[in-house]
Amino acid sequence: MLRMLPYTLMGVVAAGLLQSPVASAQFTKDEFKCELGTDKLLDKFTQAKVKCILKCEDTARKGDVPFSNCEPPYAGLAAACISGAEKGAEAKAVAAIVKACSKDCPECYGDCSATGYPSTRVLNTEAKIDLLVPQVACEHTADKAKAKCINSTAKTLVKFVQSKDKCYEKCLTTAYKGSLSSLPCMPPATQPDTVACIAKVEGKATAAINNACFVPPANAPTCYDGSPLRPNTGAGWVVLAEASVDAGVPAIFCGSPGGAFVE
Repeated sequence: MLRMLPYTLMGVVAAGLLQSPVASAQFTKDEFKCELGTDKLLDKFTQAKVKCILKCEDTARKGDVPFSNCEPPYAGLAAACISGAEKGAEAKAVAAIVKACSKDCPECYGDCSATGYPSTRVLNTEAKIDLLVPQVACEHTADKAKAKCINSTAKTLVKFVQSKDKCYEKCLTTAYKGSLSSLPCMPPATQPDTVACIAKVEGKATAAINNACFVPPANAPTCYDGSPLRPNTGAGWVVLAEASVDAGVPAIFCGSPGGAFVE
């Protein structure tokens, strides 16, 4: 399986930025709803931030802004899109997670206020995006075919992250209803339906990137050279993205491993 391949830089960062404490056995339904909501909202944030970056890249290709605006720490409209005080993707994500966790905050989250876990988790997700997206957009080019490959790879990886998270979410929802232990749902998943779900979304993402970039006539930028952070296959790019998913799931779904609700 793709997810069993060696760790990547994405996985190292994701694992190192946040370690969650052991949760209390008194894990409630609302705590799980908070975890589930957090996972979904972080996927939504990932999509929003990448959209900000790709819009900036398209503008830069026209010569209207420097490409440096589209890279960390970002500048101009890209910075406003990402970190604007009210309408920026960061602020919206933090506020949405706070709302999702307002009824009950998991003990393993500690503090579900805007300055607590929600902010930390958004920053953690951003760190992974800021490592991967510049690798995807490693060539500043106005060539339409190469630009299409770059944009397609970024969008496909965002969709893949969302899809793989849904595989975990479905398994963990079943677990927290008491039908099975949550342990087989955790990365690397061993629950059969979840394994099949992940394999399916891996295959779709791999094929989409291959078709956009590597199927002759290949349109990949020359910087997609087969190095660890710039693969020259769709499978290689999928590995980079899913390492961050696998590292994030245990930190987000850190509640009772037995799956029992306390009303």
